[in-house]
Amino acid sequence: MRVLVVYCHPVPESFCAAIRDSAIEVLKARGWEVRLLDLYAENFDPVMGCGGRRCYNEHAPQDPALKPHIDHLNWAQAILFIYPTWWYGLPAMLKGWLDRVWATDVAFRLPVGKGRIQSLVRHVTKIGVITTCGAPTWWSVVVGQPGRKTILRACGRSAPPAAGRSSWRTT
Repeated sequence: MRVLVVYCHPVPESFCAAIRDSAIEVLKARGWEVRLLDLYAENFDPVMGCGGRRCYNEHAPQDPALKPHIDHLNWAQAILFIYPTWWYGLPAMLKGWLDRVWATDVAFRLPVGKGRIQSLVRHVTKIGVITTCGAPTWWSVVVGQPGRKTILRACGRSAPPAAGRSSWRTT
């Protein structure tokens, strides 16, 4: 299994970093190939500019800085997101990564006229989320499990049906 770990936290010695390291260690121990995208370490630009937005529905992003990210997405059979939940949502950098990389003609194809969005990431059969949150588990449930729902909403529409089914465990 080829696993893309998408990690997003600005502090190198954070608890999230320890989780990232443990997750990668477990994945490799299972014999899986792992690639890490550390969005803060590489100073990923999450901002979709005017030109990128204007052509978003027409074709894949043209920004050469996105090519390695698109290549990683095309390589992956599974994706594991690791990030903190801040203000009941994703860090802005991760949201920007989803906006800019999971794009038209990369993760999905828009229909001509009426029709359904077509997934272009059918090779991704598993999507996982590990997110930290300063609130207790019961509060996360009360507010709707934002970490789970945000990623499943963002990726689930373009992922194949197998990846859309979820098993969510909170500890």
